[in-house]
Amino acid sequence: MCRCAYWSDTVFMETPRTVLEKHIVLTDFDCDLNRRVTPGSLLRHVQQIGTDHCDSWGVTAARYDATGTAFLLAKLSLHITGSAFIGDSLRLVTRPSAPRRAIFFRFTEFFDAQGQSVASVDARWVLVDRETRRILRQPPEALVFPAMPETVPTHNFSVKRAADMRPAGTAAATFCRCDINSHLNNTVYADIVCDALPPEQMRSRPLAALTLAYHHELRFGEAMELSLGELEGGGFAVAGRRSGEAIFEANAFFAE
Repeated sequence: MCRCAYWSDTVFMETPRTVLEKHIVLTDFDCDLNRRVTPGSLLRHVQQIGTDHCDSWGVTAARYDATGTAFLLAKLSLHITGSAFIGDSLRLVTRPSAPRRAIFFRFTEFFDAQGQSVASVDARWVLVDRETRRILRQPPEALVFPAMPETVPTHNFSVKRAADMRPAGTAAATFCRCDINSHLNNTVYADIVCDALPPEQMRSRPLAALTLAYHHELRFGEAMELSLGELEGGGFAVAGRRSGEAIFEANAFFAE
């Protein structure tokens, strides 16, 4: 998980700390030219509160370094059910569930000042060995996670493929796009997907859903070729490949 700094008011819950709340105020750089919060910004706040939560358990960056481990995101689903703009105050609530085999579940929801849910993110993480990049079936003993609920709310993670995919440019793992794991940060993929979508639709219609499946890392200095296609029944498919190897697949759907 990339460690970033945001102004916030974080509330650490009573033991066991299976739920964490955080209050944020959306700034100009969280939002797009329509003054609406971007999917990438929502995911960056989700990533940060997840890091804060792990820190509260003592599962810190130093502990990852000592154990030679890292969390990598396998897939995520973002549902946007309301509107949020520059200056809006949001309350985040995040909660993980007990891992299933090597997959760690985390569900995060955003609420507006009236208590209405405006977005939610279902994220699935895997713990890997930093050297081999192989998934660990059990966390090292030095990584101690508290007892967590068996389940949390979940989204549908299916990613549809378009029959006709056309070139949509390239994207690179540049210095400012990479995190401490020396790869393209998972939240940047949302920015790349949004930039690949038809700009006239991005101007006129907010996104309602975004699903991302991460297949391989894009390491610092590498680039991938993007492709875009329309899905039957609406929506778009976006994919990234490096020398023919799939890096990610995504589906994006606009609000009606």
